[in-house]
Amino acid sequence: NLIKFTQDVIELKRISQLIVTNSNKSFEIASGASSNDAEWLAMSTPLLTAGIIYGSHTPSVPDFNYIVDMLLTQEVEEFGPLMSADPAAYKEFMIFLQSISAPETAASIRTVLAKSLQLFTDPNIGEFIKGVPVKVNYDLLLVDDCEDKESDATSSKAEPVNETPEAEWERYYNPAMLRKEPTVVFLHVPERESVYLMPLVSVITQITLNKVIEMSGYPILFFLDEFANIGLIPNMPNVCATARSRKVGIIIALQAIEQLRQLYGVENANNILNNLKTVVVFGGLKGDSAEWVSKLTGYTTVTTESISEEDGSIISLVSSQNSGARRSRTISEQRRELFTPDEVRKLKDDEVLIIAHNCNPVKDKANAYYKQKKYLRLVPSEVLADLR
Repeated sequence: NLIKFTQDVIELKRISQLIVTNSNKSFEIASGASSNDAEWLAMSTPLLTAGIIYGSHTPSVPDFNYIVDMLLTQEVEEFGPLMSADPAAYKEFMIFLQSISAPETAASIRTVLAKSLQLFTDPNIGEFIKGVPVKVNYDLLLVDDCEDKESDATSSKAEPVNETPEAEWERYYNPAMLRKEPTVVFLHVPERESVYLMPLVSVITQITLNKVIEMSGYPILFFLDEFANIGLIPNMPNVCATARSRKVGIIIALQAIEQLRQLYGVENANNILNNLKTVVVFGGLKGDSAEWVSKLTGYTTVTTESISEEDGSIISLVSSQNSGARRSRTISEQRRELFTPDEVRKLKDDEVLIIAHNCNPVKDKANAYYKQKKYLRLVPSEVLADLR
């Protein structure tokens, strides 16, 4: 439930900016053209922010669907009395009003805002953002809090983390649960819908990252596959730089670094890449990606030998039958990439190149879990048949 994650005004502003920014990114990627709406997007953001703050701070507002309907169907004149009850929301609304110089301007701003909110008019999305109930079985959530097992025979028994009498407890997803108890959350986005869903997926991802970094508790690992399809996370370079100190691990999977540079710009993309301490490379990379990996592996020195024959004024590198020719042999050391871009591209299907922190690169065989019998025997036979 997008507006019930938090009541923090700064966090709510970020949600608004993410929706507007990634709706525009989604349009540009899908169409292959620039929207040229930067000024209009900037003017529409305060109105959306006002609505989100109002919805978060007003208990009678159930979810984000209400805010979308309000912003798209009600007249601007109706917003003032609603927003006036909340100082933070009213302030954002007044910023919006200052950008309106004529009724035509207000209409144009709301047109741009309507485009930004188009995803959230989808009935399926509307149902999803009402909040997804999560069932937790506390019989399975066991921890061992004993300090001295030998001194107390009963202390080695695991105790439930919650004393709630019910075996199952229904509640809505909140990122705080990741720090409070062992939890796995999957967010599955069909590839064909990834660009369309950017405004929603980016919001969920950023809110979760921001929340857990501010909290202490269980360590957390984010596995962000097809990371470029999540959308733009504005503070991602900072998150990658500070996550480890907060017991948060981040694995980003990309098809090519060009995707990252297209989304974040060259400087921010490089900051993200530089703050990821281990790089695992599979074969098939081309272009800038292969060049980047090649430079990252560093350089080595190779010994080369050349033999030349001199017969008068002619120098031949091919062996000569002329017994009078003088032959010279030269040995030298030359600098070259440890892995050339072509060698990076030609890594075999079962090979990986690992570049970890300040260690030397390692080329090794890929240890694919889905090819190991000890893991495959845990998979139900009917699922295994589908995989094959």
